[in-house]
This record gives sequence, structure tokens and C-alpha cells, in this order.
Amino acid sequence: MRLTLYVIIPVKKLDEGKKRLSTLLSISQRRVLSLCMLQDVLDAVSGSEKVTTSVVISPDQDVLKLAELKNFIPLKEDCQKGVNIAVKTANDFCVNLGALSTLILPSDIPLVQPIDIGTIIGSSRSTNSVVVVPSLRMDGTNALLRNPPNVINTFYDENSYQMHVDTAKKKGVEVSVIKPARVMLDLDVVEDLKEFMLIESNTATYRYLLKINLDG
Repeated sequence: MRLTLYVIIPVKKLDEGKKRLSTLLSISQRRVLSLCMLQDVLDAVSGSEKVTTSVVISPDQDVLKLAELKNFIPLKEDCQKGVNIAVKTANDFCVNLGALSTLILPSDIPLVQPIDIGTIIGSSRSTNSVVVVPSLRMDGTNALLRNPPNVINTFYDENSYQMHVDTAKKKGVEVSVIKPARVMLDLDVVEDLKEFMLIESNTATYRYLLKINLDG
């Protein structure tokens, strides 16, 4: 039976995102970069046949316009209250629509491909389970699949990878940790951009960074 899975992508207000890249990129460049990364993630999700429906939640109108253009459900936050509250709002919305599981993805993993999403979904082995993909530095969570959607709370911005794993184990929830390289590389700091540019890719993010002469 096909899993009724909804993807949730929370996105901060563009003017407030990627501040750790401010030593290299202007605020306008960071805005464009954020939209390019989001476009790449949306394209990957759209290419996965295993996803039922997808939701982008953000207080930023430009983000919501892009989501709607890509046939994602745009869910507007009235104000930015942190990623955990945004995820809970979107998760509740998805449950009300009939989601039996939800996959939370960040908007800054531009190398992700449909096959990676399929791998994450395929790693969910029970109806009381989570699948976790850590960030490259093994602190953040770059993918979190919850089956069912409320099986554990989220702990983003709190060494979330270990918190998600530990919370699931304490609750007796089956945990699968997988490490697809394309999903683990998020673009948060200058070193991430340099590593990303070492891998030629057919992404909007790569093309934009080449355009502004960031070649690693």
C-alpha cells in the first residue's frame, strides 16, 4: 500500500536567512541564493513519485509565490516564531488533510535528488518510526521522516540530530539513521559554499554562484 506522505519545507523570511554568509554575500545575494536553493529542493521533491502532497510554510511572500509556481501548497506564517512552531503548524495542517506520515526537509540542500527522497521514504520500516538524516557536521537534521506525523516532537536549533535520535529511542520508536551525501550538505557557512562549488551540478544554486563568480 502506498504511503500517504506529505513533505514539509519550512523557510525563514529571506531577509533574515543565511546571515552566516554575510562576510561573503550581500543581503540581496543571500535572498537570491535562498530562492535558488529552495527551487532546487522543490524540483527534487516534485520529481519523486513517492510524495503525496507538499507544503511550504513561510512568512515570506516571495517564498510562497515560488512554492505556488511549483505547485506546492503555500502556507503563510503570520509571523516568524521559529522553525519548530512552523513545522508544528504545517504538520497539523497535513494531518488534517490526511497525512499518515510527514517528511521535513530544509530549503538549503540544493544537491538533493528524487532518488534521495525515495531512499529516505524507503527507510521507514514501521508505523512507529522515524528516519533521520544528519547534517554534514552531525549536529543538525537535514531530513526527518515521522510515521505517524506526531510520533516525536521536533528539536530544530538544539543539536537537533542527537535530540531527534535520543527522543525517539526513549519513546521506543524505531530509528533509522541514513547518510546520503547530497542531503547532508546544507549551505550555512562559507566553507559549505566552497565545498558545494567543488561539485559541478545542474542546479539553480550552482548556476547562480557561478554567475556571481563564486567558484570555490
